[in-house]
Amino acid sequence: MVNFVETGFTTNEAAQPSTPNILYKITAIGLFGWTILLWQSVASYVQNTELERFTHFWEGYDLAFCRVDVSIWGTQEYFGAFIMWASMILAMMVPVLWPVMRGPKPALTTQHQTMNFIWGYLSLWVLFCILAVSAQGFLHQRGILGPNMALTDTNYGNLSGAAVLLGAGLFQLSPLKQKFQTACRLHILNSETRHSFSFGFTHGVNCLKCCWPLMLIMFVFGLMNLWVMALLTVLMIVENRTGKPQSIATMTGIVLIAVALGLAIS
Repeated sequence: MVNFVETGFTTNEAAQPSTPNILYKITAIGLFGWTILLWQSVASYVQNTELERFTHFWEGYDLAFCRVDVSIWGTQEYFGAFIMWASMILAMMVPVLWPVMRGPKPALTTQHQTMNFIWGYLSLWVLFCILAVSAQGFLHQRGILGPNMALTDTNYGNLSGAAVLLGAGLFQLSPLKQKFQTACRLHILNSETRHSFSFGFTHGVNCLKCCWPLMLIMFVFGLMNLWVMALLTVLMIVENRTGKPQSIATMTGIVLIAVALGLAIS
């Protein structure tokens, strides 16, 4: 019997016959999210001056629908923020399902059940988007988020950003992270529920428990930072794909703590 926690989602014997089609759909959804983000980035690139283009390219935060030039948010600002978060979720969290769909999943015996699982998974992240937009609007209207949707530190230097990175790093090293990772993996292996939608929703909850501190990093480097989005996407896929996810989490935690300390003393 395969030790699921140790080997991760690397066993292909249990993969369902419909796996290739599902992987194509997951890839298409993820690419759709990245297409929206890149399209908005190009739209801003065309509008900017040559100096702004260079600066914003390397800082990675210039997305057209993220620009907010008013202090009080209205429907347009909240809608734009929701589109941004929804695109981020499609680009970052849907590809994380790749290792799941390639591995053993006893509760998903048909393509219909698998698609219901994906819709249930996405529904959790829609709720997350609503909460994230509310938090973003609250912070921006109070001057806590700057033009690039990153934390501003007018009074305390870089301490708020360093605190977020330190918290995320400590979480990566904690037993709680390992507990959530194990629960996420065993949930896929052991579940025999016939309600594939709720199965996907619960899996989304488990994923959120594992990665929410990493998502907070976006507030440090900017919610529009495509480089950080891409890096976090690769990191979360590797965590799910490798046979030793805790080792990846430990290395990530050490790097985050080092960056936090460097930011605090800079």
